[in-house]
Amino acid sequence: MSKQKLEQILLNKFNYYYQKLYYLDNKISYLNPYSLLNNGYSVLTNKENKIINSLNEVEINQKLKIKLKDGYLEVEVKEKKYDI
Repeated sequence: MSKQKLEQILLNKFNYYYQKLYYLDNKISYLNPYSLLNNGYSVLTNKENKIINSLNEVEINQKLKIKLKDGYLEVEVKEKKYDI
């Protein structure tokens, strides 16, 4: 096998794995809940940094953190209202 042919095979392999890595990196970024912060969303967590998904996970007077794209807000639950 010629040196030129071997270089081409290696270049093709490199490009294949580079594209695969780029695809997986984008997929991981898309699935990361914190990547949505730049779109105006926030992430609500308790003191153990567990993400809150439901009113059933919080109590009145409980302190929570809201993660925004540029920092945190510390809040305290004063009232719970369920959607009908």
